Amino acid sequence: MKEMLIDLIICPACLPREEDLTLHSFEQEGGEILDGELRCGICKARYPIKNGIAFLSPRRSEYRPQSLVYENPFTISSYLWSHYGDIFDDPEASCAYAKWAALLEKSAGISFDTGCAAGRMTFEMGCKSDFAIGIDNSTGLIQAARNLMTEGRLEFSQPIEGRLMARRTIECLKTWKPENVEFIVGDAL
Repeated sequence: MKEMLIDLIICPACLPREEDLTLHSFEQEGGEILDGELRCGICKARYPIKNGIAFLSPRRSEYRPQSLVYENPFTISSYLWSHYGDIFDDPEASCAYAKWAALLEKSAGISFDTGCAAGRMTFEMGCKSDFAIGIDNSTGLIQAARNLMTEGRLEFSQPIEGRLMARRTIECLKTWKPENVEFIVGDAL
């Protein structure tokens, strides 16, 4: 998690009050918080940061996926294909995300992508605003999006038919600004 987010994140359990969270960092590298915990001084809620991902859920202090459907490799692969298939030139992929991104106007400030899934729109929003935050309840999807953000590329296996798989590689577009993007696991509702 990018350190600059500390000033932006509030305790989801205290809503509608906007209570700050304090960082108890266990491991940092540059401007990235790799492992730690965010704590609310009012309600005493604790939110872990693991492998650079903040887990913000107002209903539980230790994150447990609500639905394992969104955590299995087949589903994650399907989302990656639907979000990024046009980037690796899959002839059956939709170019909807590229078309939607073309409709975005430049604006100052922070963009917030609720239910970002695999993060394609978050990357596109990061090009059109000062910063973009993607939030989704799926740990697997957020891990994939964040890996693409930090590494600049992501390899995955795409189911073709039955157990037949194809190896795919997504590479960040040159127009994207991964330094202007972050992903969080949490309930946007």
